[in-house]
Amino acid sequence: MDLLNDEPEERVNDRTRQLQAAIRELKSEIAERKLVEDALSKSEERFARAFHANPAAIVISLLEDGRVVDVNDSLLKLFGLERHEVIGRTSTELGWWQGPAERLRFIEALRERGSLRCREVQLRTKSGAPRDIILSTEWIDVGGQECLLTMFQDITDRKKSEEALRVSEEQYRLLFERNPHPMWVVDPETLAYLAVNEAAVRQYGYSREEFAKMTLEDLRPSEDVPALLNHFSRVVNSESPEVGIRPAGVWRHRKKDGTIIDVEVTRSHIAFRGRNAVLGLGTDITERLRAEEDLKLSRQQLRALSARIESIREEEKALLAREIHDEFGQVLTALKMSLVTVSRRLSSVGDPVIASVLERLEAMSRTIDSTVDRIRRIALDLRPDLLDNLGLIAAIEWYAAEFQARTGITCVAKLPDVHLAIDKGHGTALFRILQETLTNVARHAGATIIDICLSRNVRDLVLEVRDNGRGITEAEITGSRSLGLLGMKERSLLLNGELKIQGVPGKGTIVCIRVPLRASEDALAPAC
Repeated sequence: MDLLNDEPEERVNDRTRQLQAAIRELKSEIAERKLVEDALSKSEERFARAFHANPAAIVISLLEDGRVVDVNDSLLKLFGLERHEVIGRTSTELGWWQGPAERLRFIEALRERGSLRCREVQLRTKSGAPRDIILSTEWIDVGGQECLLTMFQDITDRKKSEEALRVSEEQYRLLFERNPHPMWVVDPETLAYLAVNEAAVRQYGYSREEFAKMTLEDLRPSEDVPALLNHFSRVVNSESPEVGIRPAGVWRHRKKDGTIIDVEVTRSHIAFRGRNAVLGLGTDITERLRAEEDLKLSRQQLRALSARIESIREEEKALLAREIHDEFGQVLTALKMSLVTVSRRLSSVGDPVIASVLERLEAMSRTIDSTVDRIRRIALDLRPDLLDNLGLIAAIEWYAAEFQARTGITCVAKLPDVHLAIDKGHGTALFRILQETLTNVARHAGATIIDICLSRNVRDLVLEVRDNGRGITEAEITGSRSLGLLGMKERSLLLNGELKIQGVPGKGTIVCIRVPLRASEDALAPAC
């Protein structure tokens, strides 16, 4: 009986244990499912955050009919749409595709491959504006529904930039190839030629293949190579990168036939085939330099001729001044002495007729005195004997006093207290410039005071003349009728000097002549 009672109890206990084990397993399963659900919820939450915050435009659509399930803000911004305008509609209804055929090709490619990567298409925004897009599509499961996740990468601006770059490079290529002046691209480190244009091939006589094996050094005479290397060393090691076109100086280039030409070079830094490079343009100025040298020589010859003519003129003036002073002066002096003698003899006679004759003789004597003074002044104007006998300082001092007495314009001369050992030619030229300057002041300036300053430093002799007149204008300085000023400039150039004329309206004019002197002339005077 006890055995019969124990058997049902044992079965109940077994059943209880099984039930408890099932409960534990169910709890474990529930716990695991809860963890999975929590993980899934968090994953979906992270996906949603990543989906909506992603800078790339993304759309999720049903695989079955293509209707939009969700979009992020980037896609709405790309197409210019509001969310309510997109959800539940297809891309065809939204008018994204250029035509049904293009969408059909996209769907067929998707079915064939299962997914698409970086497929370039052209879609339209809400306004109808075309945009170049790269699409990437993957199959995903959303709430048990098969969907497509499609990412849109807008490459419209990039393509425009690429097209602009292509056009720019094409224009550069045309400008490079068709430029009438030789052009080349070189590596700034190795100086190797990377490219040359047709003009360079014609000018230098080397083929493009030959240029490809050459460097800039191969186009230079050997004695110019160190300067070239030093030049590019400065360019490469410069702390501040060069911007724009820069002059690179004048260089001697050697053509294939050995001819040496002078080339004016400009350069600019460019990017060439993914590397830093230097673009150079050369202008053959050999003939221009030769013409400039010929012109310079011609000017030197003309100035030498002008100096010789001026020297002869000064000699002739000196000779004429001496002849006028000596010959006419002696004749008039003799005539004056004869008149005095006649007057003395006739004065003892009391005849009224004789008295009238004596008055006439006295008038003739005064005329002779006036003529002598005029002859002396003419002789001094032609060539002051002070300039030859006592030098420039004495001549300036005398002329300033004479000019003041003649014109009434106050002349203040600040001159060195010591003798200046000045070359005769320098002294004459400076005196003539002073004469012309004071003459111009008297004629045109309306000045009341003139300051004259003569000084000398270690290298130069300086003559400066200031007045308080109306001030010369720039038009008067550069005018074609200013022959006196032109003569002053030419005299200064003959001495390798520098003449500066500056006028200040209402305040006066400054004329400054600076003449270089020989080192052997060691007398000094303070500056003005």
